[in-house]
Amino acid sequence: MTPGTILAELRAAATALEAGKADRDSVARGLIALIRAQIALVEELVPPTPDTAPARPAGSPASAPVATPPPARTDVDPQAALEAFPLEDLNRWLDSGTIFQIRGDLAFLNLRSMGGLKVDEMKQNIRRLGFETEIGPLVVEGLKGEVCLFRRG
Repeated sequence: MTPGTILAELRAAATALEAGKADRDSVARGLIALIRAQIALVEELVPPTPDTAPARPAGSPASAPVATPPPARTDVDPQAALEAFPLEDLNRWLDSGTIFQIRGDLAFLNLRSMGGLKVDEMKQNIRRLGFETEIGPLVVEGLKGEVCLFRRG
């Protein structure tokens, strides 16, 4: 979609809203055009860095989501994770919104503190810190959030 087309869709939606003749489809087209414009602006102003940008499949549009390969998984005893980071402290940390926490040989990533591609970017940063093995989600009763675990080495 070209910038001119995006602008035309936005104008059409605004005109329909002002005239009181907006239907669901015209508003939806306007919102989609607005989102596409925001994506195009971000892609133009914030180029990806080579070490954090995943490869884009050939022929895909610039705004197409990029699939991340599934991580290698290694089982971890949830009890061992709770010994490194007791449940009460873990829940308090999750409530704080802090992105990640290192405890011994484990790194804890708060998945609700950010979204989308930022999660993949943070996972790469944690791996660069030496926590190369992504264990996966921590599943324990009483956990008040979503945590992804990593093991050093």
